[in-house]
Amino acid sequence: MTINDGEVAQSRITITKSVEGEDLASVPNLQLQMDQTEIKSINGVPTVMSQGPVTIRSLASGDDDFWELASVLFDNDGADISAFWEKLVAKSTEQSIAEAQTHEEKAIALLAGNQPAEACKHLLAGKNYRLATLVAAVGANEQAKKDVREQLKYWQESSVLSEFSEPIRALYEILAGNTCICAGAKGVPIESRIESFVISDRFNLDWLQAFGLRLWHGGHKSVSEAVRSFKADIEQDREPEPDSPLWGLLKLFADRRVDYGDYSLSWQLSRALYSNGNVSFGDDAEEKLDEMTNTFAAELSAKGAWLPALFVLIHLSSPSARTAVIREQLGRNAALVDDKDKDRVLSTLTQTLKIPAAWIWEAKALHARSVLQDPAAEFAYLLLAEDWAEANRTFLRRVAPTCVVQRRYGDLFEYASLLYRIRDRLPDFSSGAAVYLLFPATRGWDEAKMPSWIDNLTQGLVALRQGTSDESILEVAALADMAEDLVRMGSRVWKKGGEGRLYKQAGALPLTEDRRQKYLRDLVFEGMAMVGGQ
Repeated sequence: MTINDGEVAQSRITITKSVEGEDLASVPNLQLQMDQTEIKSINGVPTVMSQGPVTIRSLASGDDDFWELASVLFDNDGADISAFWEKLVAKSTEQSIAEAQTHEEKAIALLAGNQPAEACKHLLAGKNYRLATLVAAVGANEQAKKDVREQLKYWQESSVLSEFSEPIRALYEILAGNTCICAGAKGVPIESRIESFVISDRFNLDWLQAFGLRLWHGGHKSVSEAVRSFKADIEQDREPEPDSPLWGLLKLFADRRVDYGDYSLSWQLSRALYSNGNVSFGDDAEEKLDEMTNTFAAELSAKGAWLPALFVLIHLSSPSARTAVIREQLGRNAALVDDKDKDRVLSTLTQTLKIPAAWIWEAKALHARSVLQDPAAEFAYLLLAEDWAEANRTFLRRVAPTCVVQRRYGDLFEYASLLYRIRDRLPDFSSGAAVYLLFPATRGWDEAKMPSWIDNLTQGLVALRQGTSDESILEVAALADMAEDLVRMGSRVWKKGGEGRLYKQAGALPLTEDRRQKYLRDLVFEGMAMVGGQ
């Protein structure tokens, strides 16, 4: 026999209403990931089942450059990156054009934004017809780029470049596929000397534009080559390291392995990439992923997003670790679970996240004990958790004694009745909870013949006292109160001509010493009076 929520709800136990919980949808993209995640209970522990390939696009919500780039790179192997990057640098392109002083500088900004046709227009407006023709003709043509490189070499050797402005030199370098350094000339007559400069620095291009130059004009055969080229320039201090998650994605795509030393991969993306096998997470992949899981869950918890944190923690690889951290989370957030499930948090925990209901009720019981200090609520939650032994212990030590001392006999009977339903699971029921079940019906007894259960009640009462430490003041006081009520009832029945055996047992019942002596004296005098009157 078990006890269900309804039976506990129908009792007089009052459970404090919880505050509203946190919705999983409060964390961007997490609800989408959850919709694609299958969770099952394996050996009583929530477990994420193996997933097939997951598209990055399906996990993205709204207009998010990070997720869009991740989709472009890992869903389509970078095939659509040109259109994406052109859109990404559009604002930077507009700003650079507005700041440019010459048509040639505007053309450089436009090439960094993949707008060669517009660059040609500005070159024509500046009467740079040869450059305009080259911009229109070269594009990604490797032979054309080679021809421009040979032309630059000739001009370098013949000291002609000193006659060109820096923007024009930069344009020729870009067309030649040299998208970083515009080489200078030293060791030549002073009138032929020219300084080297970094194109992005000289023309105030941001890293998005600088990478765009390599992507569209570097002559690279793939996105990965363009990324490695930019990375090499960073390592040689030619370009600053971008502080952007987009750069992290590009490096991850090019390297195809996670570098835990300098790359902060988002947890959600890491799970998708791991499931799809897009990148290598190393020999200790599960350990590293678990570290990321714990870190992300801690961040969510710190923000109060405890439900999303639970979903994340279910991804831990070890069932024992999963059990420990989930129960810890439940313990810290037990007050946020509404018993009536008005906010659907309870349903989310049990039905969606497959967390055993017993774990939730145990957490609520601990909260009732340590925070609310409400023994009755603790007792109710322990019953719902089907922790029969602990529920019985809580009833005997705190709930029942409190009811007796406060004279709440109706509550006492209802609580004891709940344990009666599971009496077969409680070895000490007859000498424990049964005493409190029988007592409310006995204390008001007014018939001449004692109830059939009186011996069970008195023997159980004595056994309870024998098993109770003198230091348990509340329990001792409750047992003494019960004993005194029984003696009074016995006295009342005896004086009406009924059975007197209960009254005569006063000395054996767990009364306080002063009350025991009083009733013993009364017995002596009343006994003498009876004799004298015969």
